[in-house]
Amino acid sequence: PTGGAAYGMPYHARAPPAVIVPRNAPSATCTSSAETGGCGAAMTVPQTAQENSDSISKVRIGNITVSERWARSVAQGRGRGYTVCPYAPHLAYHGASPQGCHVMHANRRLPPWTQLPILACFLALPLISGPARAVALGVVADPCVGVPIEPTADHKASGDWYERWMHEWLALDWGQRCRYQGENRALPPATANRVVFIGDSITEGWKPALPSAFDAQRLDRGISGQTTEQMIVRFRQDVIRLHPAVVHIMAGTNDVAGNRGPTTLDQIEDNLATMAEAAHAAGIRVVLASIPPAAGFGWSPELHDVAASIRTLNEWIKTYAAQHHHVYVDYHSALADDRGGLPLRYSEDGVHPNTAGYQVMQPLAEQAVTAALKRSSKR
Repeated sequence: PTGGAAYGMPYHARAPPAVIVPRNAPSATCTSSAETGGCGAAMTVPQTAQENSDSISKVRIGNITVSERWARSVAQGRGRGYTVCPYAPHLAYHGASPQGCHVMHANRRLPPWTQLPILACFLALPLISGPARAVALGVVADPCVGVPIEPTADHKASGDWYERWMHEWLALDWGQRCRYQGENRALPPATANRVVFIGDSITEGWKPALPSAFDAQRLDRGISGQTTEQMIVRFRQDVIRLHPAVVHIMAGTNDVAGNRGPTTLDQIEDNLATMAEAAHAAGIRVVLASIPPAAGFGWSPELHDVAASIRTLNEWIKTYAAQHHHVYVDYHSALADDRGGLPLRYSEDGVHPNTAGYQVMQPLAEQAVTAALKRSSKR
């Protein structure tokens, strides 16, 4: 889930503000942070989409500068409007910086009340600075060029470095397909017993805790903070194209935690079924894991009934696995305390297993994988 074993800091999905700079607009001003890509205050949108299309020259999101065409699509997606704090779905979850920026006007003076969203942006969002850099758009040879799959020195120099890093990464690579691109390319050919473990930070943390459990034919493809929707985005790349005999799917914790916004149990179940069906269609045997226990999340303390949601999902996973002849592995029962949480002997934060927790999980995983390998791989 959030932060992960490697970095240990929470990431909360937040939608970003953007800056739209009007072409030939004398009143458009910004402090020096604009030259470093830090001008990310609010967006002034002319009255009509036609005006938007004619007047926009470029967009900055955080320390990223994107093209005029993309700027037009952003503005046209808004329709009519004035100055807004742009929480558009296609900008969601990627950071920006309202501080240090003047209001940018487009072709006319706006009523004072329309400036209120700008004030909200100034007060609510952190400063992100750093050198602006061009981002390739559209069809390119390698979309992972320039994607920060590791935090840079500039990221770590800021107080909110983890959120700043995640905001920038997800802005360019929402499904985080670039995370394992290099490792996937370097793999030797698959053997008849290759297994891929796909999941979130509970899966990602498994290999550091028990390194001997993984090798070139037993692959850990967990990514911290990911939801089931994001795993679908990278499922072909990180599972199907690696030609495993078995895939181990353990996901749903971050959906329950609301890492990428609100969801429903039905949506989580649909996403899990989508991955299982894609694997089956590719002739890959499926192990569906229970969601490990958690009674709450430190990064989302306002959530209630977490343990109950996880139990309900696990009942569905178990039933679905039986109906579709997949293997179900129950980590929850082996780890949970009376509250449905993850006790301290197995975790430091009540969500992520420690080495002792993974030592409980490992033999169960081996049994499940062995059982799956004995099943037919017919599509």
